[in-house]
Amino acid sequence: MCSESALFDRNPDVEVFGIVQAPIHKVWELFRPFGKENLEWWKIYETMEILPPGNDKVGCIRRFKLSVQDTIFDELLVARDDENFSEQYDFVQVEPPIPGLKAISTFVEFSPFLNPITGTETATKVRWYSYTEASPLPVKQELMAMQNKAYSGAIKYLNSAFNFSGKSKKMVLPNYAKQLSSNPTSVAGFMKNLYQILEQVHADVAVEQTEKWKYQTYENKPELPDVDLTKLPRAVKGLPHSEALDPTRQGMFFKRINEVLYSEIGIKDRFADSGDIYQAVAGRYTGETRYIIDNWHKDREFASQFLNGLNPMTIKIVKDVEEVPENMRGLNYKGQSIVDLICAKRLLMVDLPELKNVKPYKDMYTYPATALIVQDSEKGETFVDMVGIRLNDELPVYTPQSPKNRWMLAKLHMKSADNQVMQFIWHLGFGHIAVEPFAVAFHNSFPPDVDHPIRDLLAPHFKDTIGINYVARHTLISNVMPFTDKTFSTGTAQGLEIMLNAWLKWDFEASSFPRQLSERGFDREQSDGIENYYYREDGFKLWDIFGEYTTDFVNAAYTNDDDVANDTMIKQWVTEMRDPDKADISSFPENISSKKQLAQVLQNIIWKTSAGHAILNFAQFDYGSYVPNSPIAMLAPMPEGEEDISDEYLKTALPHTLDRILFQFTASYLLTEPSRFRFAGPDAIAPLEKRFPEVQHRANLRFAALSADIKVRNMKLKDAGKLPYPYLDPENLPPSIDI
Repeated sequence: MCSESALFDRNPDVEVFGIVQAPIHKVWELFRPFGKENLEWWKIYETMEILPPGNDKVGCIRRFKLSVQDTIFDELLVARDDENFSEQYDFVQVEPPIPGLKAISTFVEFSPFLNPITGTETATKVRWYSYTEASPLPVKQELMAMQNKAYSGAIKYLNSAFNFSGKSKKMVLPNYAKQLSSNPTSVAGFMKNLYQILEQVHADVAVEQTEKWKYQTYENKPELPDVDLTKLPRAVKGLPHSEALDPTRQGMFFKRINEVLYSEIGIKDRFADSGDIYQAVAGRYTGETRYIIDNWHKDREFASQFLNGLNPMTIKIVKDVEEVPENMRGLNYKGQSIVDLICAKRLLMVDLPELKNVKPYKDMYTYPATALIVQDSEKGETFVDMVGIRLNDELPVYTPQSPKNRWMLAKLHMKSADNQVMQFIWHLGFGHIAVEPFAVAFHNSFPPDVDHPIRDLLAPHFKDTIGINYVARHTLISNVMPFTDKTFSTGTAQGLEIMLNAWLKWDFEASSFPRQLSERGFDREQSDGIENYYYREDGFKLWDIFGEYTTDFVNAAYTNDDDVANDTMIKQWVTEMRDPDKADISSFPENISSKKQLAQVLQNIIWKTSAGHAILNFAQFDYGSYVPNSPIAMLAPMPEGEEDISDEYLKTALPHTLDRILFQFTASYLLTEPSRFRFAGPDAIAPLEKRFPEVQHRANLRFAALSADIKVRNMKLKDAGKLPYPYLDPENLPPSIDI
C-alpha cells in the first residue's frame, strides 16, 4: 500500500461539486452522524450501524449494506471538523473482497453559498472527492464510476431532504440552465455583426480618397427632434485607405473574440460549481477578476473605485456645504457632521447632474445620482468609505444604516449611473469622438509626403484612431443597430444627448490634465489632503514627462519664438482646427506664436491621445467584467417606501439574462486588448530617433524610470492585498487610441 502523503499528492480521482438548498448548519446537522441516522435521507443503504462500542466519534467504524448489493463495507471515520464542516472517512474492508482494491479515502467539505448580490447565505456548496488505490486499471475505473454516482446521488438526496417535492430548487436566478443549453454561443451573433462591419470597411476603403480628408457630421435622430447631433465633434468622411485597421490588428481583435467563445464552453460547469452566473462567464482563456468578485459589495471598495477604478474623472473635493444636495446635508459619519467633514478636508462627492433629464428607456432606469464619500483612517491605514447616496430629490437618502437590500440597490444604481457618464461622456465622447477632428486636421496639415518635425512627433499618437472610431460608429452608436441601445440604461439616443451636452461645454485647454483635476479640487501638491489617488499621483508624473518631452522637441526643432510664429504649416494647422466647416475646435488657440505655447499644445494633445483614453479604457475588464461591480444597465427602479426589499427584487434589478451578462463581459474583454505600441519597454515607440535622437533618449529614460516607480508601488499594493493601478505605467500605456 502507498503512503498517505503519496496517495494525496495528486488531484483526486473523483471530485463532485453541488449545491444543497439549505443553510450550512442545517445541512451539517443532517449529514454529521456517521451511523444509522443516514438511512433517513441517504436512500441507497439497506442497513448502517456503528460497530461496538458504538460511539459516534473520530476513530469509529461503520458497517453498511447497499440496497442493490449483498456486499458489506466497513469505513473508518478519520476526521470530523465541526468548525469547518468537513469530514474524512477511509475504506477498511469489504465482504466479499474486491480483488485489487487497496485503499479509498473520501473527503466531504461544506461551505456556505453567499448570494453574489445580497451577500446573504442562501444555500450550501458541497465538494465530495476521493483518492483510490486499486489495480488493474479497469478495477479502479469501475470503482471510480461507482463513487461518482454515489457522491452525485448523495447531494441530490440531501436536497430532497430539504425540499420535500424531491425536486432541487433553482440556484440563483431562474432559467440559466435553459439559456445555457439553448444559446451555447451567445457571442457568435456579436462576431457576425463585426464581420458585417468589416464588409462595410472594405466597401468604404474601396471608395476613391482625396489627399485632403473631408469631414462629416453626425446625423440627427428622429427620437430626439430637439437635439442637434450635428454639433458633435466632426468625423472623417468615409474611411481613408491608410486608416482601415490592418489584418494584424483585426486578427488580434478576433483572437480576443474567440477566447470568449471558447470560454463559453465551460459556463455550465462553472455555474454549477459557484452558483454565480456573473462569475461563471469568465473562463480559462479570459481569466477572472477574483479580487472584485470577493470584495465588490464592501462599502470601502465601492468608495475607492471612484478614485482608482473605472472612472476617476467625476469625484471632487467638497469645499462648501452649499455644494452638497440639500437632502444630504443632515448626514453624518461616525458622529461627525457634513460641515465637520468639509472643514477637515475629508469629504468627497460624485455628482451626476448630466443625467437629470434622462428618462426610463426600454424598462431600464437611470438616476442623476450623488454619492458622498469620506476619507478616514484606522490603525495607521487611510481609506475612503461611504456616507450616503441620493438617487433623486423624490426618494429618501440612503446610507449604510438603511435596510440592507435598499442600500445595496442604491449602490448598484449609483455605479450604473456613473457608468453611463463614464462611457458616453468621458470614454466614447472625450476619449474617442473628440479626438477624431484632431486626427483629420493633423493629416491634412502635415501630410505623409511632407517632411516636418511635428509630423514625426505626432504621427504615432493618431495611429489607428480613425479606424477604431469607424468601428465604434458602426457598432456602439450605429443608426441601424446600435449595440448600446438595448444594453445601456440610457439607450443610444439619450447617451448621445448627454455626450452632446458635455461636448458643448468642452474646452481644449480647460480639459488638460492639471486643469480638469483643479476644477474638482485636486492639485499637484496634494494640499487637498486626499491620499492614494493614483490617477492624480501617476498622472502628474506622466504629464510632466510629456511636457519635458515636447519642450525638448520644440527646442531642438525651433531656434526661437519667431520660427514657431512663422511656420506656415503650423498656421495652416491652427486654421483648419478652428474652421467651423472643418475640424471646428473653436477652443483651439487662435495662433501659436511661441516655443512655450507650442510645447504646451503638443503636451495636451499627447495626453489626450494616450493617457486620457487609456485610464478609462483599460480598466474596463478589471472593474466592469463582473457585472454587479459596475452594471451598464439597471432593470428595476428603487421601489417607494422605506422598508427593505426582497433578495429577488434586488437580483432582477441587475442585468440577469445571459445575453446581457455576456455582452458586458465580452465588451469589457474585447476593449482591453493590449496595444502593439507603448511608451516604454520592448514595444516602445521612438518617433524622434532619427531626427532628434538625444531628445528621444532622454524621454526613454524618463518613461522607464516612471514605469519602474509605478511597478514598485503596485508590488507593495499587491503585497498588502490591494489592487494595483497599472494604467499609467508607460510600459502599459499606448501612445494612441487604437482600441
